[in-house]
Amino acid sequence: MQHMRLLRWVISALLLVSGAVISFAHAKTGGDLTPRLEKLAAFKLNTPHYYKLDNGLELLIYEDKRAPVVAHSVWYKVGAADELDGESGLAHFFEHLMFKGTKNVEPGYFSKFVARIGGEDNAYTTNDYTVYYQNVASEFLPNVMKMEADRMVNLQVPDHEFYLERDVVLEERSMRVDNNPAALLSEQMSSMLYRNHPYGSPTIGWRHEIAKLTPQHARDFYKRYYAPNNAIVTIVGDVDPDEVLELAQKTYGKNKAFKEITPYVRPSEPPQNARRFVTLADDKVSLPSLFYYMQGIDPKENLRELYAFAIGLKALGSGDQSYLYRKWVKEEELALSIGVYTSVETIDAGPVMLQAMPSQKISLEQLDATLQNDISEIVKKGLSDEDIQVVQSDMIVDFIRSSDSRGNMARFWGTGLIRGIPIEELRNFPANIANITPDEVNEALRKVFRQENRVVGYLKSETKDTLEKSGEKI
Repeated sequence: MQHMRLLRWVISALLLVSGAVISFAHAKTGGDLTPRLEKLAAFKLNTPHYYKLDNGLELLIYEDKRAPVVAHSVWYKVGAADELDGESGLAHFFEHLMFKGTKNVEPGYFSKFVARIGGEDNAYTTNDYTVYYQNVASEFLPNVMKMEADRMVNLQVPDHEFYLERDVVLEERSMRVDNNPAALLSEQMSSMLYRNHPYGSPTIGWRHEIAKLTPQHARDFYKRYYAPNNAIVTIVGDVDPDEVLELAQKTYGKNKAFKEITPYVRPSEPPQNARRFVTLADDKVSLPSLFYYMQGIDPKENLRELYAFAIGLKALGSGDQSYLYRKWVKEEELALSIGVYTSVETIDAGPVMLQAMPSQKISLEQLDATLQNDISEIVKKGLSDEDIQVVQSDMIVDFIRSSDSRGNMARFWGTGLIRGIPIEELRNFPANIANITPDEVNEALRKVFRQENRVVGYLKSETKDTLEKSGEKI
């Protein structure tokens, strides 16, 4: 299960550093890439079938008949950012509880059934939504739809099962966060970046709040958010839309809407006008690291600007052909690695993260100072048109390649609908990327990469740092 939003950002940044996308390196032609972009922009997804059942459930069906398999997903419009004060971690915790069975299905049977037929099932929680999915042969779609519809409204969790699972979640937090210095620093930096908005709380939750959760918290959460009128079902694969619609009406359509559901109005984050700093020293740290966290672009205000920023960020520091990697790792050899990352799947303005590991030639503090100046200069000057076009081409090629996967398409349509993006705009994603101008890209970078819009984090070895301060040799 995918639980760790902050840790996932750290890992994603490191992965982006370690391997460039194949098409990126080969697209460096030294010429105008406009003709290539125009050809790529012509790619358009087929139109999915979209329905809204009488009980409010949204249903999207996307046909792909190349193989007799289907990706079935249920997207609940609730994530960690929707939890009540003092209940951090409940959305993720509840994801665990959804596998405990109903009055019709014994605990664990759903997953055992999927495994027995050679399928895959799992779930994950983000700040903005919770997803349960199955990849199975098409003939078994009625089975998984029936069981998902059942646990949407008939979940049963005895108190003793609740407390056993709470211990599991606490142990998970110990393993993934409490014993991981990078994850602990990430948590602290996020809470400093978001002082008012709930993105500042970890998806897995604060330990002291998880420990106080009760079965009544879970029951209230279930009643408040798990209902057909707060869910989206996406089905991608070898199916007949009319048959799936009829099946959905017989399964999900029988569930009653919870009319009291009202959208949670999240508090907004005020602009950050001062640089913030945090350091964490731990003996488990073998190599020091520098982190920058920044507030990104709000997609609700300007989705095009978010795409422009994603293009610029990739050109700036994602992959070994990016500006920062070429200069700091290859040419200057002052960093062992460097990378940047942001998510384009958040409902509100998500975080932007930069991570770098200094080489033996430079200290963490020196890397911070020189990197700040370098980023300020390149962002002020602007990235070249060619670097931007290369990334635009690369992003579209990546999208076209990923559209070959039913799981990827389920995620693409699901996150799009969760964020309220019109289907036609989603179909035109390649064209929307290709049509963004270099000026828009550079302006989006300048908007985010301001010195005052930054939380700086140092991750150090406690023993090494202590010895250096005392003047002893290491």
